[in-house]
Amino acid sequence: MAEGELEEAIVAARSAPSGILYQLRMVEVGQLLVSSRFREEQNKGERFHVVCSVEDFEGIGSGVRGELTRFGTVSYSCLWPQFRRLQTDPLIEVCPIHKAYHQPRPDKGYSLVVVCSNIGSVTPLVSVLTHLVYDRGFDDFERIHIMAPAVHVSARAEFETRIALDSVEWSPAIIDNTLGDGWTSFPGIGGNPIERRGLPKDQTYLQHMPDEVQRDLRQRRQVIRDQRLNAKDQPLI
Repeated sequence: MAEGELEEAIVAARSAPSGILYQLRMVEVGQLLVSSRFREEQNKGERFHVVCSVEDFEGIGSGVRGELTRFGTVSYSCLWPQFRRLQTDPLIEVCPIHKAYHQPRPDKGYSLVVVCSNIGSVTPLVSVLTHLVYDRGFDDFERIHIMAPAVHVSARAEFETRIALDSVEWSPAIIDNTLGDGWTSFPGIGGNPIERRGLPKDQTYLQHMPDEVQRDLRQRRQVIRDQRLNAKDQPLI
C-alpha cells in the first residue's frame, strides 16, 4: 500500500455525504486498514472472527471482512450497542448490548478482530468485548486486533484500565487529540457513525438489520427446520 493512501481514504470518507457514499468510502478504509496491517507471508491460513457494531457492519466492517478472506477464513459478530452518557461530573457512561448476532465461534487459536469506525470514549469497545469474551465465551482467541481509522489519544491507556485482556494489538490510522460528541473523537470520521451511515440517531436505529445478517439468519433457520423434519422421519427404536 502506498504511503499515505489510508490517510487519504479516511479524509475522503470524512468529507463524503452521509449515507451510501460515506458507506462506500468506509468499505475502502476497511480494506486499507487490513492491507496496512496483515501480510500474506505472515498471516496466510489464519482464522479471523470480525466484530463490529451495526452502524459499521456494512461499511468499514464489510471492507475488513472482505479483505481478510485473502488471508484465511472469516466469521463475524454484529452487535447493537446503546451508548449513553448519564453525567459528565463525575463521568458516568453506560453501553448495554441491545442484541447481538454471532456466527459460530472458530476453532481455538483464531484472531479476534474488533472494528470501530471511531474510538473516542472506550465504553462501547469495553462493552462489546465484555459481552463477547465473558458472556458469549469467545475466550480462546490467540490475539485481539483493534482496528479503527480514528482513535482518541487517550483511548488505549483508558482501555487498559477498564478491562484486563492479553495479546491486544491496536491498529489506529489517525490519532485525534479532541473528544467529539457521544463516544467519538474529533474530527474522527466526520460525525456520529450512526448518523454518517444514514441511520436515525434515536433508538429506532436498533431495529436496523443488515442484509448479510438477514440472509445468514434465514439459512440457519432453514437448517434447523430441516433437522427437525429429518428427526421426525427417523424410525423409533
